[in-house]
Amino acid sequence: MFAASTLCVLFRTILMIVVLPIDQKRCSGQLYQSESAEVGRRVQNYDSRFQQQPAHELGFGYYYQGDIMLPSDTHQSQDRLSIAEEHTSTVWPNAIVPYYITPNDFKPQEIRIIEESMNVFHAKTCVRFVPRTPDTPYYVTITNRPAGCYASVGRALDNSQNVMNLQAPACLAGGTPMHEMMHILGYLHEVSRPDRDDYIYVNRSALEPRYQTDSFYRNNFAKYERDVETYSIDYNYGSIMHYTRFAGAKDRTHPVLVNLVR
Repeated sequence: MFAASTLCVLFRTILMIVVLPIDQKRCSGQLYQSESAEVGRRVQNYDSRFQQQPAHELGFGYYYQGDIMLPSDTHQSQDRLSIAEEHTSTVWPNAIVPYYITPNDFKPQEIRIIEESMNVFHAKTCVRFVPRTPDTPYYVTITNRPAGCYASVGRALDNSQNVMNLQAPACLAGGTPMHEMMHILGYLHEVSRPDRDDYIYVNRSALEPRYQTDSFYRNNFAKYERDVETYSIDYNYGSIMHYTRFAGAKDRTHPVLVNLVR
């Protein structure tokens, strides 16, 4: 566990120096650039009492890595997706993230849940989520659309792509709001770390049959290259950015993710 001061330095370092966009080369097939009504139906029927995975894992097959909305400058060529020549994703200056909650989308108690999640960052790090002002050029729009839980990664220079959707009530449960906020800050999933195979075995045979394809694996479980910075922080099985053991699983008998370190 990091002290608050250490986390503050870490967040400022990552937000101010390192851009962590999605590795578009990993994605093939669908572009994952539009909302999915099917994911919305899944989330609408979600019941945490009977489903072990969080709501943000219900987007497999429709959103990149289950809950990431890719930028519009992602394009497909030669069976691969790649970012446009000049990447339009950047960082939030001074670790300040302006936000705008669309009017009438959330009930007052739901807004409080979102704000409480932001307050965790305020208490433990130097990151600050602040309401946007009329002259704020870049800000995150937080919506409650029937399309599941998703977010963009980092700050896009096309502000229309700075989005986070939290379909209530499921996407407001547990750590899902903080998980999506981490994406907004530029963070990727723990299981995509370059050193993942030292800690996790991905049992592809445990996935739902429709997910047992190379394309699905590349879009959801492939590792990033070694140039992704981990800052020598140990792999964290308990990270809020880690998939659950049964992410994409066909049943609850055989986990997809098997821990290699006890």
